[in-house]
Amino acid sequence: MQWTDKGIILSCKKYGERSFIIRCLTEEHGIHAGLVRINKKQSGLYQTGNLLEITWKARLEEHLGSMQCEVLKPVAAGLMHDPVRLSALNAVCTILDKSLLERQNHYDIYINLLSFLSSLIENENWEQNYVSFEMSLLTSLGYGLELDECADTGSKDNLVYVSPKS
Repeated sequence: MQWTDKGIILSCKKYGERSFIIRCLTEEHGIHAGLVRINKKQSGLYQTGNLLEITWKARLEEHLGSMQCEVLKPVAAGLMHDPVRLSALNAVCTILDKSLLERQNHYDIYINLLSFLSSLIENENWEQNYVSFEMSLLTSLGYGLELDECADTGSKDNLVYVSPKS
């Protein structure tokens, strides 16, 4: 079993002395994990949020598999000078890593994440895009919020609070 796809690193955990287990949100294959063997020069390339070209190989589809990766865009490196934007990147990647099921296609979420990452890199309305990304994620997961009117009174003016029960 083998495939090649573009993906964004959601998490990276050290495994042994010269390996990482990374979890990526890919364009066509959803979230996939894989073992990456590295040398000392490559260890800085596997940062949360980086865009990669991934080749995943395993004997069976159910196996962890190994990954060979090429960095297409080092997103995290461009944000190192701004701790607030770097925290936003880490928050989004952690939310996706913990909330999405592995090996299910999440193409709409992938596209929204790419859009958020580009606004984060360009530093243009990234705060607003962060909120809209989380709103679209909730909708994709089946927890969409209707914010056009008050659930209690039906009023469309002065909407300040959102009730988790409505």
